[in-house]
Amino acid sequence: MNSNHQPALNNRTDVRLQFGSQRPGASKAARSMKAGYIALLAATFLAHIASATPPWPPQIVASPTSNYVAWLQSSLSESLVIRSNATVLCSFAYKDFGIPERSTIDLMSTAGLLWYRDSISFFDKAERHLVMRLRWGRFVVVDLATRNPSLDMAPELRREIDEAVRQQILTWLKSADAHEREKGARYAGDVKLHEAIPRLRELAADPPKGDYKDGDAPWVKSYWVRKAALNALKEMNMEVKGVVLEEPEQ
Repeated sequence: MNSNHQPALNNRTDVRLQFGSQRPGASKAARSMKAGYIALLAATFLAHIASATPPWPPQIVASPTSNYVAWLQSSLSESLVIRSNATVLCSFAYKDFGIPERSTIDLMSTAGLLWYRDSISFFDKAERHLVMRLRWGRFVVVDLATRNPSLDMAPELRREIDEAVRQQILTWLKSADAHEREKGARYAGDVKLHEAIPRLRELAADPPKGDYKDGDAPWVKSYWVRKAALNALKEMNMEVKGVVLEEPEQ
């Protein structure tokens, strides 16, 4: 064995030397480098916080007499909060709804967990239940007496729920807001609302509501409300030909 062989510095020692440990002999320049590196990390962190996506706005639902108000939120721990006369009656985390975990992946966003986006939510007329019809078709019903959430829709609520969903779809389809018209068309197809067919045919001529560009290709006008209406009509076995869904910008 060569007694003059010097072992290599281990990783910890290397890191300490890079950022200037306080060992005797450490240079002033190395300590300055360490301070600069820490300041850079702090500045980067603060910039990240400042530019972070704000939380998705909550959906606020009031009961017919306003005795109850529900807040549907992007928070994981307080996804749903129900208040009565300004007092918190109950709150639930998203996991309390028993929704399959695999659904969560599709709902995550930099703005939070968007489980309630595009949902139809309301209190029944008797103010005994909060009903949430989520955008992929799942119902969550909260019994206000027992304060328990359930994925089962009570039979006595079926007619009232169907009518509330119907009315909301028809309202969205008539909206001046393109996002709501698109949402209404998607829902109409989901529940096969045949009375919406005349309005869906009208929306097949909806004006362009956006454009996009793929690399060096020309800009393209996108008719995404038309597309939703066309898909809804197909769900009800109605065919509409000659509908332009996108075209190059002029």
